[in-house]
Amino acid sequence: TETPVEVCKEYTNNVKMKQQNNVKEKKRDLKKKKELQKKKRDLKKQKYVRQQKHQQKYARNIQEEERIVEEEEDIKKQRYVRQQKHQQKYARNILKLQNNVKEKKRDLQEEERIVEEEERFKEVEVCETTETPVEVCKEYTEIIEQCEREEERFEEEERIVEEEERFKEV
Repeated sequence: TETPVEVCKEYTNNVKMKQQNNVKEKKRDLKKKKELQKKKRDLKKQKYVRQQKHQQKYARNIQEEERIVEEEEDIKKQRYVRQQKHQQKYARNILKLQNNVKEKKRDLQEEERIVEEEERFKEVEVCETTETPVEVCKEYTEIIEQCEREEERFEEEERIVEEEERFKEV
């Protein structure tokens, strides 16, 4: 029923349609390919941005940790310097106390020597005196007791200083 011309036209139309469809599909495929490439680029950019943010955050964290370590070291140095100053101060105080004790012992020995010399002079010379030997002995005993009290006080102060030093070491 169809003429060869109609068949030919129909065939030509079909071929054109197929070509047009192929072109449309190629355009669609190309468009999809471009979209996929764009998505891929966007994902790479996002990944890069995330990595950069992560690296910046990591760098900030490292800097913060370094700052904290430096502060802790500064605090340790300051504490060490303070301890050294305190130890020097305590050492000076101990030396002063020891020197005071030595000086008082020297004074006591000097007083004892003077008392002994006076007693020898009393024995040699006969003279009138208002003090009786009992009074001299009492005074001498009081001086000795006073020195013993001061020596006990010094020993107590030394014990306190030693305890403070032990406490600091702990």
